[in-house]
Amino acid sequence: MIAFVRVRNLSWLAIHLAATVSLAGVIVGFARDHGHLWTMTQLQCVLLAALAVVVLLAWLRPAPKRQSFRRQAATVLLPMAFVVFVVTVVTTFLTERPAFYN
Repeated sequence: MIAFVRVRNLSWLAIHLAATVSLAGVIVGFARDHGHLWTMTQLQCVLLAALAVVVLLAWLRPAPKRQSFRRQAATVLLPMAFVVFVVTVVTTFLTERPAFYN
């Protein structure tokens, strides 16, 4: 939310969130493969650091140009809503048993 207030661009925010959280996941996976046992608190701190990087990048970015929220919603939120809808339909109505039952 803090980063979105600064950048006012859903695409930028979604790309940078995905990138930083993915990079944090790679770091966690690499450390786990080399013997580090993560606690829940450590994992939460890694995630917090990844989110803080996005906020930092948002504040270091030059002032954004004004873009309409409607256009951003159409390019980011509508495709995401469609994917959520398709996954919901497939896992709810097109399976013999309830999905994720086991």
